[in-house]
Amino acid sequence: MNLRAFIARRPYEPEDLRDDTGPILVACHLPRGQVVCDAHSPGGLRSVGLPNTYPLETDGSPVPHVRCQPIGAKAREAGLRGVRARSARSPDGAGRELAWFPATVRSAARRVRTLRFVAWFWG
Repeated sequence: MNLRAFIARRPYEPEDLRDDTGPILVACHLPRGQVVCDAHSPGGLRSVGLPNTYPLETDGSPVPHVRCQPIGAKAREAGLRGVRARSARSPDGAGRELAWFPATVRSAARRVRTLRFVAWFWG
């Protein structure tokens, strides 16, 4: 969805991207025991003050970043390791995104595999 939004302003389509220079997708494992803020379930959305229609407001307009950013800041201040949310790029809320806050500079995501563009986009 991010790729489609990015190329929407450009004169080309995904079919025009080369596999050797297109965007890659990196699958990672995070350290165990990561507790994150729930911004995807109905109860989680309620608890952080977002509508059940997120990423859209109840009137169908997008929930603005200025409304979401304080949620991440509060989660971090509370010692949580991130925010798991419905994809903001998806009008119907399909998909999930994770904003991860590493505990220390030594906290590292471990790369599992890297998928070239054709493999992850076209499947």
